[in-house]
Amino acid sequence: MGVMIRMINLKEFKQSVLQKAMQGKLTKQLPSDGDARDLLVKIVNHKRDLVQAGKLKGYSKPLPPVTDKEIPFKIPSNWEWTKLGNVCKLINGRAYKKRELLTDSSLTPVLRVGNLFTDKQWYYSNLKLPSKNYAHKGDLLYSWSASFGPRIWDGSTVIFHYHIWKVNFFKEYLNENYLYYVFLNVTHLAKFESHGTSMQHITMHNMNRIPIPLPPLSEQKRIVAKIHKCFLLADTIQKERELNQKFAHDMKQSLLLEAMKGKLTQQLPNDGNADDLLQSIQQKKQQLIKASKIRKHKKLPPISKDEIPFKIPKNWKWVRLGNISLIISGRDIPKRKQSKINDDNTIPYITGAGNFISSKIVTHTYLNKHLASVVSFKDDLLITVKGTVGELAFNPFCQAHIARQVIALRFISNIAPQFIYALLLLTRTKLSNKSKSIIPGIKRADLENLLVPVPPLSEQNRIIVKLNNLI
Repeated sequence: MGVMIRMINLKEFKQSVLQKAMQGKLTKQLPSDGDARDLLVKIVNHKRDLVQAGKLKGYSKPLPPVTDKEIPFKIPSNWEWTKLGNVCKLINGRAYKKRELLTDSSLTPVLRVGNLFTDKQWYYSNLKLPSKNYAHKGDLLYSWSASFGPRIWDGSTVIFHYHIWKVNFFKEYLNENYLYYVFLNVTHLAKFESHGTSMQHITMHNMNRIPIPLPPLSEQKRIVAKIHKCFLLADTIQKERELNQKFAHDMKQSLLLEAMKGKLTQQLPNDGNADDLLQSIQQKKQQLIKASKIRKHKKLPPISKDEIPFKIPKNWKWVRLGNISLIISGRDIPKRKQSKINDDNTIPYITGAGNFISSKIVTHTYLNKHLASVVSFKDDLLITVKGTVGELAFNPFCQAHIARQVIALRFISNIAPQFIYALLLLTRTKLSNKSKSIIPGIKRADLENLLVPVPPLSEQNRIIVKLNNLI
């Protein structure tokens, strides 16, 4: 199986494993396991006894049985369908006012949804709350808003915030990891049924009434062991893929750097000197300004020795990108003025990273020509500078309007666009990291001031050929 799943989508593989586990197709049913109906009776009776003894509060009466219409798939005969709320209790977290969220790390941490996923910023509380408001190591939690999914808490004692449920259940009748996988499967199915639209939240009322398959306790344990084994295999392969991707990326970056240092190609005396090339570019630029075909921009600062990142051949020259290209910032057009009609009166509208598919531009959105105010021409080098940044492609259209998420680079003369494409492949992450904004972005000024090691035109072309053969 290991060889086979190396070729498939691992996320889909995990979801398939989970679904088959919930159908009883991953494990063998044993007569000695008993019947889950008896298990369900024990849970209901145990809950009733504790409520009557005053040891358990807040549990509702048993929910109605699962009807035939509610059953989504077949399960083994010794399993039982029941409502989720019959086997566990969901406890919602406490909503905090802003003034109650403190920064003193000696206090009790407040676990927010973001902390379960990506947010490393923690807040703390000095409040003394009922025990139900605390989550301890090993507790099963569920994030029910914005980011969805279960988590077995592995940290220190925390107060869990609103939008997180703590899942209480009787551990003598239910395996915690099996219940975790039940919640994980419920989440996958809910996302699938939303048809790719953004899920806002799942209500406690609806979650409690979701039908779940309940196997005998011993089979719950076997199911968990089987899922663990399959998931471990998938995770191992995912790590292999990531290592291979990192190796390929690092190798590519190394080759690009060597190319920009002039170490992939031989410098030939008849190539001439980049100084002559740059002088030719400036002359052409002045002609275009004089003819009012381009605007005159403010002079960029000279390059200091401290800025130069590495040595280049003697016949090359360091120059700023803004001195050898026209940098054209895009402009957004309101959605009501956009069109799906492609005819002689419209031109393509390139809105952002969604139009960059495998380094090619694909768009099905158009504008009337009279609305197009920022036009990119064929073979302009396009780069996304907001949102998903650093995507690169050449404009394949005679004319296209670009949105503010995109900048077009147009080269005046004697610069091979593919050479700058290679340079931007090398530097785009660094450009993006320069932005101090919360939202990722590449500033126009950073592009203008980007240092370019310019070789003579003939060597630019040799470098392009060499990189195309190697990458």
